[in-house]
Amino acid sequence: MADTISLTELAYFAGFFDGEGCVAIYPRKYVVSLTNTDVIPLRRAQQLWGGYISTQDRSKNPIAIQDIWHWQIYGHNSRAFLEAIRSYTLIKSAQIDTYLEILNHVPSRRGMRYIGDAKEKIEVAAMQLRLLKRGLGG
Repeated sequence: MADTISLTELAYFAGFFDGEGCVAIYPRKYVVSLTNTDVIPLRRAQQLWGGYISTQDRSKNPIAIQDIWHWQIYGHNSRAFLEAIRSYTLIKSAQIDTYLEILNHVPSRRGMRYIGDAKEKIEVAAMQLRLLKRGLGG
């Protein structure tokens, strides 16, 4: 993750995220992902920000034409990626903002407890994120 990144690359990843990216919240799991049939940009994301790459093998899906690749980064580790691309996004800016607000209330290490009303704040923000994804928020 020591590579430098150009403004062009940041803009590229912002557009990529707007089209093929996702922020998701599950019980005690916070995920940012990019999906594509070409692994090359996902490897570059992994090189720059860390995370994990997995694949859905087309041989296991009778209607799939190509393998589908996923890059995922979890929790606080996703903050650097989202903050880097945020000002270049056009579509998912509000989703990024909401996700980052949620991270402000998430314990930074596994096993740490939520403080005060953090769980309630996360649930409210998670509901806002669901509405944004349906085009009903923001």
